[in-house]
Amino acid sequence: MKKLTHKIISLCLIFSVLMLSVSAFSAFAAESQLYVIKDTTGVYTKPALPPVGEKLTDIHKYAIVTVVEVTNGWGKIYIQGTEGYIHLSMTEPYSGDPADASSIESIKIESLPYKTVYTDGESFSAEGIAVSATLKSGEEVALKGFDIIVPPMTLTRSDLEDKQQTVTVKYGPGTALTAGFLITVKRLPIDSLKVVSQPKLEYEEGERIDLTGLKVMASYTDGSDKTDVTNELIEKTTGKSISELQGKILEPGTYNFEYVYKYNDKEITLQIKVNAKKLTGIRVSSRPTYNVYINKNTLDLRGFVLAAVYDNGTSEPIPQGAYTVSHGELKPNQNNRITVSYGGFTVWFEIFLEEKKVTELVVKQPPDRIMFQLGEQLDTTGLVITLKYNDGTQRDITEGFTVIAPDMSLIGEKLVKVQAHGLEVTFKIDITDRLYTKGDVDNNGKINAADARLVLRYYAKLENLDAIQLMAADVDGNGKVNAADARKILRFFAKLEPMD
Repeated sequence: MKKLTHKIISLCLIFSVLMLSVSAFSAFAAESQLYVIKDTTGVYTKPALPPVGEKLTDIHKYAIVTVVEVTNGWGKIYIQGTEGYIHLSMTEPYSGDPADASSIESIKIESLPYKTVYTDGESFSAEGIAVSATLKSGEEVALKGFDIIVPPMTLTRSDLEDKQQTVTVKYGPGTALTAGFLITVKRLPIDSLKVVSQPKLEYEEGERIDLTGLKVMASYTDGSDKTDVTNELIEKTTGKSISELQGKILEPGTYNFEYVYKYNDKEITLQIKVNAKKLTGIRVSSRPTYNVYINKNTLDLRGFVLAAVYDNGTSEPIPQGAYTVSHGELKPNQNNRITVSYGGFTVWFEIFLEEKKVTELVVKQPPDRIMFQLGEQLDTTGLVITLKYNDGTQRDITEGFTVIAPDMSLIGEKLVKVQAHGLEVTFKIDITDRLYTKGDVDNNGKINAADARLVLRYYAKLENLDAIQLMAADVDGNGKVNAADARKILRFFAKLEPMD
């Protein structure tokens, strides 16, 4: 009984081990593996031995394929989205690219991709390409880790025929190894362009073009699906994109805009009509800036703006000279009625005219001297006053005004008043008890070459002088300190000229 029990247990263990082995094998077989084609062979439908199934396509030497479900020497692969089978006797496991790219002498394209002819805008597919490398040892091996540089797959308006483009295969860093092949990009055979949705086509003058809602579909003679090509339309004569019409303001009239899609094969026409605006009235947009009486026949229209009002809701200024202005005899210090006419419409307004008068005094230039010694008399030589009038004009004067001096016996900053035309303006002066002698610039009680040197350094902008020093340095009394003052100081020092 014990022996029987042991046998049963042993059989169960053996059976379990066998089942685990089968499971492990099945799991391994289901994993994908990379294989290299050793020589050109075929891909078949589900194989039946003998014979093999129907041949689907050729697969070339050095192609690297992904194989799944290896059974009885056959492996399942997918070619161009179709399931097929390959006999593994024609392959060997892929062991990887050479570890060192510098060991490669050259690369070569063994077989082109299955697809080498494309239609405009179609995406490139590298499926089916096989690339080999010749090592410096002379051995040839399959390559997988290469880059493919694809040229533009779209055509332009200037591409009037199908276009050949070069695809480059690149391997390795730095000065890479390359090989290339040609593909053909074919023009889409356009059967027709159709406007399936129109934008707004009629506008009022000044209104911006709005292409919202425009939809143009292209149909192709090869049965391709219809495509929305609205944003790819270009103007037939200029080549400008249709987007450039959006937002434009066109002059009144009827416009036929002809647009084509890429190849200038088919075209559509957008007829846009812009209606001229109609004048519905006029209005005073801005009254005259100045209301000053000139004479009984003349009105100052500076700043006056007359606006035209149109039926499209817009308004714009009317140029001076395009409208007429009429009024009776103009009188000062009272309201005067002004009538304006344009395009069969008339408006009027009243304006109160004032006599011309000074409204402001401005010190344009203070006197040459603004610092005085205690008890000295005020000197306003060089003072310039600007008179500003109520008509926007102004005039500079150096006389005809009254100057009221402050108390010159008090030290400090003082205000000098200037009065004219019933108005007043002020400027500041300084009164000091610090005495000075003309020519004694350094105020040491002596007039000599050192004083002349100070003057020259100030004139050359190498030295700064305070207000008292400047008064002492201006020995010729012309309000300026320059080389002439230095010369006079030196001549005085040499007893060749009095100081005055």
